[in-house]
Amino acid sequence: MSAYAVAFEEAVAREVAHAGGKAARLAEMEQAGVPVPAGFVVCADAWREFVATGDHRERVGAALARVSEHSPAPALAAAAAELHRIVLEGALPERLAAEVRDAYARLARDAGMADPPVAVRSSATVEDAAGDSFAGQYESYLWIRGAEEVLRHVQLCWAGLFNAHGLAYAARRDADVVTGGMAVVVQRMVRARASGVMFTLDPATGDPSVVSIEGSWGLGSTVVGGEVTPDQYVVAKATMSIRDRRVRRKDVLDAPVADGGTRREDVPDDRREAPCLSDEEILELARIGRTLERRYGAPQDVEWSIDDELGFPDGVFVVQCRPETVWSRRRATPVLDPRADALSWITQALTKGA
Repeated sequence: MSAYAVAFEEAVAREVAHAGGKAARLAEMEQAGVPVPAGFVVCADAWREFVATGDHRERVGAALARVSEHSPAPALAAAAAELHRIVLEGALPERLAAEVRDAYARLARDAGMADPPVAVRSSATVEDAAGDSFAGQYESYLWIRGAEEVLRHVQLCWAGLFNAHGLAYAARRDADVVTGGMAVVVQRMVRARASGVMFTLDPATGDPSVVSIEGSWGLGSTVVGGEVTPDQYVVAKATMSIRDRRVRRKDVLDAPVADGGTRREDVPDDRREAPCLSDEEILELARIGRTLERRYGAPQDVEWSIDDELGFPDGVFVVQCRPETVWSRRRATPVLDPRADALSWITQALTKGA
């Protein structure tokens, strides 16, 4: 087994301590038969090896020692800039770099193409852990091509471990991000006709009887970043029927650039007010969402993408899945004191309803 770069099918890829929360979920889903784009994980051990070389650990530790939960924004920004510089200027151990190059070459052979475009995405070992949610704190890079660019973006993901928001959150939670470290997912890009998010409950009301799907044209960055008002489709779980649909005007999309990266484009006039998903795609996504919820025993927050070239159903992919946190946390706190007797319950209910 490789020490640093591991395929999704390897058991270590499903261990959060090595692969991080994001990658472990992807590997679990692949093993369960959920459609996940092919990829590999640069394990957190690679980060630990890197930070142990030279004087990296001492320099990182000295910079972190100046950060606390009470640090003002300028101090956090200065510490983040210094830490980024330390990480990005450091040389990668050759064995580590060689394993990443080999894993990318295997991905290219399996894809039948040279330099396949990939997403390079942070997967922190503290991400999505119980009591901590670092989701959205760290970096993802889309449509990266070539082994050397993959290596550069792995290092950028490591540097993102020390962005100002992540530093502040880690300080508040007293989380040891250096020891915990950062794994990185390298995953083939979906040639996305449409992308978006899916919740296995209603995100506005918490209604657990439905699956709510939001989507737009192109890559999902416009939906996640709020640059478009996405289409919304609501599916009833019990009958697997479309209960509601709201097709909205979508003016911009993010599309890949041939030699790497993405760019913002205008949506063609004839697609701006057209639905981004067919009924069969809506129902297939809802079916996958319901399967994931049953597998993990709790509502899920899912990112999905529809490949423009593979057709249905082969082109339907899940690119990320995490526990839904907003309504799940609300349900974890009883509205009424479960130790109270019946009369007290009635009194509490009347008081809370006043």
